[in-house]
Amino acid sequence: MSDFKNKSKDMDPEEAFSTPIYYVIAAVYAVLTVTAFSLNTLVIWAFVKDRTLRTRSNRLILSIAVGDWLHAVLAYPFGVVRNASQSWRMSGGACTCNMRKITLNAHGLWGENAAPTKEAIQAESKIARMAFVMSISFLFAWTPYAVLSLYAIINKPEDITPLVATLPSLFAKTAACYNPVIYFLSYKKFRESLGQTLRRERKASAESRI
Repeated sequence: MSDFKNKSKDMDPEEAFSTPIYYVIAAVYAVLTVTAFSLNTLVIWAFVKDRTLRTRSNRLILSIAVGDWLHAVLAYPFGVVRNASQSWRMSGGACTCNMRKITLNAHGLWGENAAPTKEAIQAESKIARMAFVMSISFLFAWTPYAVLSLYAIINKPEDITPLVATLPSLFAKTAACYNPVIYFLSYKKFRESLGQTLRRERKASAESRI
């Protein structure tokens, strides 16, 4: 073990993985980029096309979708580039979930001045259920990374191989892909709206070709 620790300290960051491993990680990042971008683009597109979705209670969903979309556009491609070029050292990413902002946003949407109508209560209940599921999925994605970070703090980080250090960070980045699936499965109105929007677009596209 001591020999491994000494080798880990002297290891060049660019020699941490073999070339095929770098390319595999870059490919995983590319898949995450395309998946997160496509799914969250569908969510945003549905909100843009259907005004009935743009209610006060749905603003939280839209804001999270925009945040995940920006994450896919601005953060994930760097993972592709740095691994494909083998030029950057692998390191854990930062959590982009700003819970304080979400809490303040929710208070502004459903605060003390919110009308206690039956429709508002039902909308709050649906959003609360989705928020709970989203929180569970977030914890599912980030728990391995948190456990590994805690292990590195308590023990010596030299005990952790580069591949073991990379996998939890990579798995955590799947979080941006979960939320659109949760919207689709949990929110009937969103499913119906997205289906109607897709049908309208296909019909308009077909008519334009005639």
